[in-house]
Amino acid sequence: MQHTKIDRWLCRKFVHINRIYFNTMPEGLPRDLEIVEAGEESGARYKFRGTTRDEDLAHEVSELFVSQNITYTARVDELDTFLAKFVGNPKRSITMMVIWISLGIFGAFFAISGIPQMVMNNLLSDQDEVKSQDKIDRFERGERMDERLK
Repeated sequence: MQHTKIDRWLCRKFVHINRIYFNTMPEGLPRDLEIVEAGEESGARYKFRGTTRDEDLAHEVSELFVSQNITYTARVDELDTFLAKFVGNPKRSITMMVIWISLGIFGAFFAISGIPQMVMNNLLSDQDEVKSQDKIDRFERGERMDERLK
């Protein structure tokens, strides 16, 4: 299923994590970047790994490496949490799921409210019978009023 902008934003916010691998520490590295020693995950090519969830910070660090001619590799990985498995599923759109569930709940409440039954009763009732009953009621009331006047 195709993801909407909201689904992609949810993935960027809660699922994706930016990792930047490099060998040389640059000057003026932002403090928000978490730096640890890279292990075997980098293929033993890089000494350090910077981790951030902020895309703008990752772009800023990439520009810093380019301006200082430092070799680096940037990767976007997915977290391994329940929310990441739920939101990051490429076969499921969270937005469409919420829309369908809310439409189903609204439809169930609408059906339970009795409005459709009232509409159908109103549409199927014979209007002539209602009018003739009203005329009979008026006639009976009129007779009674004549009797009171005498």
